[in-house]
Amino acid sequence: MDESAPAERRIVITDDFGQRVEMSADQFGSLVEEAQAGHLDAAVTA
Repeated sequence: MDESAPAERRIVITDDFGQRVEMSADQFGSLVEEAQAGHLDAAVTA
């Protein structure tokens, strides 16, 4: 979490290669909900 970033870019996810995804807390919450519901399972099993 980047407290100094604007609200729409406050959540930061960085992968193993240093690439970053910045999103709002609402967007992150939606991503978590999708993952918990199993809607992203196909992406990791393919």
